[in-house]
Amino acid sequence: KMAAKLLIIGAGATGSLTACLLTRSIPDLSIAVWEKARGTGGRMTTYRSLDSTDHVDLGAQYITRYKTPFMEELKTQLFQELIDYKVLIAFNGTIEDEPPVNEDV
Repeated sequence: KMAAKLLIIGAGATGSLTACLLTRSIPDLSIAVWEKARGTGGRMTTYRSLDSTDHVDLGAQYITRYKTPFMEELKTQLFQELIDYKVLIAFNGTIEDEPPVNEDV
């Protein structure tokens, strides 16, 4: 019996998270992630000037929160791991013109 193989196109947030979740839930699955850019992150990337003195974060600046038991558990397990490895940085500020979070969603 051959091991199942899976190719994920794109190493942005969705592709990377999908690979992580599948690796955890199906350990025998062989997963390859292909990315066309120089690095991972997709739209969540940082552009650095040629002299490396300036940088700007491009694309998605935050991840919208959906408050369901499943998403809260996912956040606890995965987002905290990403924060621990300094892949994500928790944002506790205010986003201008952002509507308040509906706690019932």
